[in-house]
Amino acid sequence: MALPMDGDFVPDDENSERAPNVDSYRITCIDFIKDISQDYIAWVDRYKLPEEEDKKRRTEIAAVSSSRISPIIMTSGS
Repeated sequence: MALPMDGDFVPDDENSERAPNVDSYRITCIDFIKDISQDYIAWVDRYKLPEEEDKKRRTEIAAVSSSRISPIIMTSGS
């Protein structure tokens, strides 16, 4: 199966929604990253980790979340 070209994106599922443009897709990705980061934070809350481990995980979650979002935002003008 050949991969679609940039403007030829076709969802695998006929019922899938297609982003109307690249910026809309980027916003969806940013929202997903923020959402999943909250899920990870909830996991840390739920398991009541020792203080050092809790702090370490929260710091890493924040770093991953912000490092993934920033490049997406920076490239949104291209």
